[in-house]
Amino acid sequence: MYRLPKSVQENLTFLLGETESQIGSLKRYLVDQDASAGRRILDRAGYSYNLKVRIQNSCWTSQKAKGSTTKRIRLQAFESVAQDLDRINELARTVVEHVESIEERKHLDERPFKSIFKLITLGLQQIKESLETKETRAAIALSRVSEKIEKRHQKVEADCIRQVRRSVARDFAAVLLTGHACAQIGRALYRISESLLSATLGQAINFERFYSLEAVSHDLETDGQEIEIQTIAETRSGSGISAIKTAGSNEVSAIFKDGEKKKLKEEREGFEAWHEIYPGLAPKVLSYKKRGDSAALLIEHLNGLTFEHILLHESEALLERALKRLTQTLRSVWRETREAQPAHAHYMAQLEKRLPDILTLHPDFEWPDRVVCGAVAPGLRTLISQAKQREVASPFSVYIHGDFNLDNILFDAQENRINFIDLHRSRYMDYVQDISVMMVSCYRLQILEGPERARILRLAIDMANFAKRFARREKDTTFEFRLALGLARSLITSTRFILDPTLSRRMLLRARFILERIQYVPAGQEARFRLPLKDLLNE
Repeated sequence: MYRLPKSVQENLTFLLGETESQIGSLKRYLVDQDASAGRRILDRAGYSYNLKVRIQNSCWTSQKAKGSTTKRIRLQAFESVAQDLDRINELARTVVEHVESIEERKHLDERPFKSIFKLITLGLQQIKESLETKETRAAIALSRVSEKIEKRHQKVEADCIRQVRRSVARDFAAVLLTGHACAQIGRALYRISESLLSATLGQAINFERFYSLEAVSHDLETDGQEIEIQTIAETRSGSGISAIKTAGSNEVSAIFKDGEKKKLKEEREGFEAWHEIYPGLAPKVLSYKKRGDSAALLIEHLNGLTFEHILLHESEALLERALKRLTQTLRSVWRETREAQPAHAHYMAQLEKRLPDILTLHPDFEWPDRVVCGAVAPGLRTLISQAKQREVASPFSVYIHGDFNLDNILFDAQENRINFIDLHRSRYMDYVQDISVMMVSCYRLQILEGPERARILRLAIDMANFAKRFARREKDTTFEFRLALGLARSLITSTRFILDPTLSRRMLLRARFILERIQYVPAGQEARFRLPLKDLLNE
């Protein structure tokens, strides 16, 4: 059970009461044709707005004070409730204005609106019940009310369209707009239902996510206990990641991930592939459910710290242990999954695919070819096109992670174990891709203090040297040439996540340096290429 600040609770009660009053007046005006009720709606515009502002101010003040993330989310949810209640009152005024423009009132059939107002009144009652009981049941009921309002609106709209074809178009356009405004009220009620659900659960959540969580939770062994969710992250692809705990416990039972069905299906298949190829490295999938275009995964919770956390916050000794175990694990995976089939990574094709997103954020990267004292300085697209012609294949394939960022690698110090997460891009490929991604994952960390930056650089160089030794043993002579292409690709593509113009520019210039050097390597001499990694990645 949670408690709202007194000022929020009181003003929210007043605002809900005002909204109920306005909807009652709107019903009398529209259905009972009481003109005075319409005037009352228009005259009270300022009251609802003032109540909304008071609630917003109280929520903002309370959020500034120290408090938990759960408290902050609840305050944001109730701020949204106030916003949508005021929006409903605004829509009531819109309905009055539309109806007033109808010249012949006989064109307005009040009968369909009777059921709409009955549903709106029921929805406002569900809001009141949710505020009093603080249970999800009322929020769910409210969402279903809003869906019924939408169906009633569709009927009004269809009837109007039929009438417009054989009657006075202007009046029926006003009726159509009236129905649309009522539908907007229903949608505002739906947004309120999601805000109330978020407030009840103490997490920012929508019904798509709620139903996904409900579906997979049946596969979680909790001995009948209630569960709690705690948001961990929101991925760039739009997936949400949450920790699932039993009520009153700090122990994580599982990880819940939901989002686009295609990506979640790929991730599930990635987990299953790793279990077949190299058991124990990926977490187990406890449940997978799909719903429309969305899906949800319930994944085994793995103990340990991400490599990013270890690199930035833990001791040098722990970092060395983690690195040693990681290189042992990679060496083992690469040897056990090695196939003679050559691997074509197509680094520049990957870069070209992401270039529109990069240039949207950094339009200044799009520089043209220039001629300086008779010498041509190629633009970005020209450099990429030239490098694309120079790509060479790895002499063999191994099974790779596919998105080998620091925060996708876990190390459990107690078990001395490495685990991988976020595996939807795993496949047989050039192992250089994983190494280059991890190195750039280190470089783009926005830590500039001397000792910390030196430690970050050292990890990136250590990973490159480890892979170089592996390449030498496997007689992979073009390793360093492909590493250069992989680094150039990752340096540029990573800038689409970086707003800092200084850092993004440094990354672009380093990639340009690599792409220009590649052009000076004679065809067939790729094995002789060397990259000054320390100078390249140093700040």
